[in-house]
Amino acid sequence: MEIQYMQRIAIVFILLAAAASAQIQPMPAKKSEPLKYLPLDEVRRQVAEARGLPGPEVPTPEERTKVVAEVGGESVTLDQVLSEVLSRFGGPLIPGLLNQSVMSMEATKRKIRISEEEFLEAVRTFLAQKKTVDTKQSLREVLKNATLSWNTFEKMVSTRAKIEKTARADLNMPKSNVPLNPFVLQIWAGQKLRGLYTMEMNPVNLPEGILGMVRTSRQASDTVETLLDGGFAVSVSKDPKAPSEITATPAGGGWPRYVIPNIPIRKMSVDGNIIEVPAVEAIRAAAEKTPGIDSRKVERYLRITPVEGVDTALEVPRVQVSKQADEKSSKTMVPLAEVIAALGKKGYTFRDDGTARPKDAEWPAYTIPVVWISSTIPNSLLGVVKSLAGRPSNVEARFRLDRKFDLPDAPVTMVSKVDREVALGLCFGKLNSVHYEEGLESLSRFMSAKQVFKAMGIQVDEKAVQAVINAENEKFNHPLFNRKMILQAKGTSVFDEDRLIWVGNGVDQVIGTEVDEKVLRKYYQENILHFGQAMVDASHILIEAKNPKTGKADWEKARRRIDEIATMLFSRPPRARPAYFTGLARQFSEDNLTAGKGGNLGPFTLRGQLAQGFADAAFALRPGEVSAPVKTVHGYHLILCNKVTPPDLKKFAFEKKETRERVKKEWQQERRGRWLKENIHDKMKVKKFSTLFPEPK
Repeated sequence: MEIQYMQRIAIVFILLAAAASAQIQPMPAKKSEPLKYLPLDEVRRQVAEARGLPGPEVPTPEERTKVVAEVGGESVTLDQVLSEVLSRFGGPLIPGLLNQSVMSMEATKRKIRISEEEFLEAVRTFLAQKKTVDTKQSLREVLKNATLSWNTFEKMVSTRAKIEKTARADLNMPKSNVPLNPFVLQIWAGQKLRGLYTMEMNPVNLPEGILGMVRTSRQASDTVETLLDGGFAVSVSKDPKAPSEITATPAGGGWPRYVIPNIPIRKMSVDGNIIEVPAVEAIRAAAEKTPGIDSRKVERYLRITPVEGVDTALEVPRVQVSKQADEKSSKTMVPLAEVIAALGKKGYTFRDDGTARPKDAEWPAYTIPVVWISSTIPNSLLGVVKSLAGRPSNVEARFRLDRKFDLPDAPVTMVSKVDREVALGLCFGKLNSVHYEEGLESLSRFMSAKQVFKAMGIQVDEKAVQAVINAENEKFNHPLFNRKMILQAKGTSVFDEDRLIWVGNGVDQVIGTEVDEKVLRKYYQENILHFGQAMVDASHILIEAKNPKTGKADWEKARRRIDEIATMLFSRPPRARPAYFTGLARQFSEDNLTAGKGGNLGPFTLRGQLAQGFADAAFALRPGEVSAPVKTVHGYHLILCNKVTPPDLKKFAFEKKETRERVKKEWQQERRGRWLKENIHDKMKVKKFSTLFPEPK
């Protein structure tokens, strides 16, 4: 039965994904101006303006110790409520934050091609997991808690065009002056980095206070260039059991941090001799601003040591070489190291235009750029490549810092973590008094239950609770349609569900778990639409109560608008209403996922997929009927019933073991809810001393 339920949820996600993906294509009826890059001066002006805007500030650690409420005589600090709010509302932000840490600009440096099928699959998966993707963020929100220097920010803006050019080429997309959707870029970058980073969100494996962590790697030369901007503190591990490591941390703390092995490197001393020093000298030199030095640079090169025939190593710049696979293929750029490796395996002939081709074939053809190399014989890049043809060589990527330090350009580890401070800083400005009240209500209910259990001498069986949680996780362990995703579809979270299991264990010790067979059968018959998996295929028109610009809810305005639409709809004859409803949904509905499809939601069950008030109203309709305005947490809806699938009384008969077990489980949950309401929730007294989250202006 649980498998069937899971499949139903999966269908909903797939439909939502399909609806969302349809939004990627612009609707013909709704013309919008193409996005344009702002001139850098305008961006700079907006940054200055954004930094001066007033707004809610994240409480300091001292302020978080303040007592804001009292539950049954027990004090509640602001920090406790913030933790509750983060657990309930901040959790979905963590994967996105981690993805942003990984994306920085790394993908443009990877030579990993992805196919169109892989890209589209990533889009579908992302949409199904998120259900909706909101990439709209004000500049103030982005910069409010940013620790980036202006130079770094300016560099990110100026290189955006280069990133888009790389993405378009990789995906075989036509050239265009219209910027790519940020969502497309995020998907592309995620696919480019797939397999090159690890993401950890299991609290069991994370340090205390850390909500998520990601590890990836980048070349040492790229890392040192980042450190040249300054603002990093450098430390060396002193653990005798572990290899010596250098950690470069942003001066103000935070992330990302770079972990670099403290290996021996080469340094030019004052007297001109080459000496061996630990790598930390170069890392500190890069991270610390040196007075009087304005121009500092990283010089990348290849150190080539032929296996035989040459006693000394050759040094050549790291350039890109033009490659053509065959006569019909277009030219692509490949690293010089790849060319040297190819030429070392077999003989090549060289033409006057600098093109190298295999002696026994026409393709592939490499065109060597004209580059003069000082202090090397031969003294041109083409001459070096010719001398290496047909002879295997060892090629090592290296770089020099300020022409003083010489290091191998090996990958180093980049670690980024999201802790409570980061998550709170990101979502604080988006929270309002409703979130605060819901967080305090949830915390108060849990605290009250613990207090009552203690007074009654009830000891929750922690092992039994964990066993139930483990069993629930195991039931829904599909990588896409896992327990977390299913609970989100039901409007709850793993955090809330695990608490319910814990509290339920205590309540069961009071009310017992045995249920009379007649009572159970009666409960089944009263809820046959639910247990029989009846389905309704419906469409809706949504008018949101919340203003997306201000964040304020105006329920009266939303009600007036839905009444106007209802008046237009019900002025039509009953038979004409379904077709007219579709047009009104496309024109007026504020549900971006379904408006383009005439408001169609697809089939859904009575419980667990949509808000209960909405589902109840939909199941009360017959095909072709339209409901009166229905109020939910989102706003007001008009609902059109397209099709009704009656309950399957044979497949889900009470006599079947799976059905009976499900009925018993839900009946017990309902009994628990009644006991909690009568003995705890109705008697719960919460004394509030202050409020925290203002309504958005």
